[in-house]
Amino acid sequence: MTSASMGKGFVLGLLTAGALMATARVAAAEEGEATYPVPSAPLHFADAPATPTAAKQSRQVRFDERPFAIVSILGFASPVGLAGAGAQYSLAEAVTVGAAVGVNNVGPQFAGYVNLRPLHWSTSKVAIGVGPQIAYAAGPYVGFEVPIPGAHGESSPSSYPPHDAQWIQLDLGVEVQSKSGFVFRFSHGAARMLNPRGECGTAGGFCDYANGRSDDDLLFTTSLTLGYAFGAG
Repeated sequence: MTSASMGKGFVLGLLTAGALMATARVAAAEEGEATYPVPSAPLHFADAPATPTAAKQSRQVRFDERPFAIVSILGFASPVGLAGAGAQYSLAEAVTVGAAVGVNNVGPQFAGYVNLRPLHWSTSKVAIGVGPQIAYAAGPYVGFEVPIPGAHGESSPSSYPPHDAQWIQLDLGVEVQSKSGFVFRFSHGAARMLNPRGECGTAGGFCDYANGRSDDDLLFTTSLTLGYAFGAG
């Protein structure tokens, strides 16, 4: 076979192959086959929204979420004396104001107070706060009887007739409010009488009180507050 014949055969083979490829493409198009571009970036599916139950469980408890509370107060020299009840309102997470009425060993006592929580933490179960309470209280008061030197070197009791005493109180306490609304606060502090008097109730008693103050014008206090808070649960 000559070189010319070989060249013609090679060209004929190329033409035949091209014709076959064109025929195949036409057939594929007629059968409806098509190609689609492959995306250059991976597909992104939006995260499923959180269910209401999961969102409620993850919400943090706050003091001002249930701002209004009814409370009972027990203690020694507490703002309401020995026992009482009151209402309070949380203006913010760190501030609560309240008013209460109670009884001491003589009669009724009235009080207004402010709870401050400069330190506070929130969890899904409870809110916890630490801070002072500043209270003003007023009511009848009788001083404790204490032996003092009498006119002739003897001991005689010193006691006050009841009078309307006014007190300023400062304490430091720990406060807890649960998700269900339970309120708890426990504190220790001191109360100072604002209007002390130095006269004795016993004739002939020695009444030389330093600066017009008696031994019980300053009282150390203990208070326990229990209650229930209302608001959006």
